[in-house]
Amino acid sequence: MIISKLPKINFSLLILSLLPIAFVAGPLLVEIIINILILIFLYTCIKNKDYRFFKNKIFIFFFIFYVYLIINLTYSDFFKETALNVFSYIRFILFPFAVCQVLEKNDKNLKFVFIIFSFSIFIVVIDGYYQFIYGKNFLGFEKYRLDRISGFFKDDLILGSFLSRLLPLFMALIIFFKKNLKITVLNLLIFFSTFILIFLTGERASFIMASLTLLIIMISIKSYFYLRIILFSILVSTIAVLINSNSTLFDRHYNQLKVHIFSKQDNANIILPYYLPMFKTSFKMFDDSKLIGHGPKSYRYLCNDKKFTTYFPKPITIDNTVIKLPNNWKELNNIEIIDFFVQEGDIIAVGDKILTYQYIGSKNIQSFFSKKEGKVNKIFNQKDRYISNDIVVKITPQY
Repeated sequence: MIISKLPKINFSLLILSLLPIAFVAGPLLVEIIINILILIFLYTCIKNKDYRFFKNKIFIFFFIFYVYLIINLTYSDFFKETALNVFSYIRFILFPFAVCQVLEKNDKNLKFVFIIFSFSIFIVVIDGYYQFIYGKNFLGFEKYRLDRISGFFKDDLILGSFLSRLLPLFMALIIFFKKNLKITVLNLLIFFSTFILIFLTGERASFIMASLTLLIIMISIKSYFYLRIILFSILVSTIAVLINSNSTLFDRHYNQLKVHIFSKQDNANIILPYYLPMFKTSFKMFDDSKLIGHGPKSYRYLCNDKKFTTYFPKPITIDNTVIKLPNNWKELNNIEIIDFFVQEGDIIAVGDKILTYQYIGSKNIQSFFSKKEGKVNKIFNQKDRYISNDIVVKITPQY
């Protein structure tokens, strides 16, 4: 009796519902599901002689753009390296219409999709909070960086990106099923938890995207004025408390952002110092071939060409009064200092052992030797906490 009351789930709807889980499992499963849905879509259109999707203005626009990319590719110097990727772009055009076809034919079973989506997001969110609190997730994956959370994605820091892209669809399903009060309240709690977790992941772009999504939804909905105000106030208050009570979050969302946007060298203010050379390199490529460009996905190959290469606006000066760890800023987020072998007042020479350190989650202890000489004035012992400054020792140079 119970089985007979269950909805008959179409195969396409079933694998579409499993897509969020597939993203967590890995890109191969995602590609398999997408390609299966596209093949079913094309087969159904041909079998039923239903070509209305291909007459859609959106489809026509993007298909013309796709043809332009193919033509552009034929003039590229990197045809062999990029052809497979560019030709496969067609799946990005077909997939949304394949999804539309599935939902159109299974509109009465959307609740099934909603349940799977809710369950998938709930598990990922709970796992993310567990890793944030205890340092590792349910599967034992430790934080890849002290200021970032990856959850089931292990060393791929895309948890916030994953959740921010599911958030609009999830919110749309909440609104669609708003008549069921119990489901709505439960999923609003999941939505609230998801939004906060995106902030905790440290992915600033994903957090901005999620914030814009929330803002658009709140403006678009005409009713529930007081509920929207309350929800918005709670979210803002929660984030304000978190960023003021957690130095790691403050460093990630404020200090690092400030460094990435503004920099000062030789009394000159530089905007976007880490990205400006890339922008200028891109503009040089555009200026060299304004009409057809250099071909899709060619930047990675052309950026090494001397006529396009752009360096940082100001040369980096060497400061002999400080000793810095040799790691870049991403690696600094993942290390902890184990022990220092110098103290204030010591005279150090080139080659002296300064400290030992290790990467978070690794048992391999590495030694750091000085490349400078001088008298130790101050030691920055940042053991057991997030390193936001790569300076470990201040010295007075000995000439």
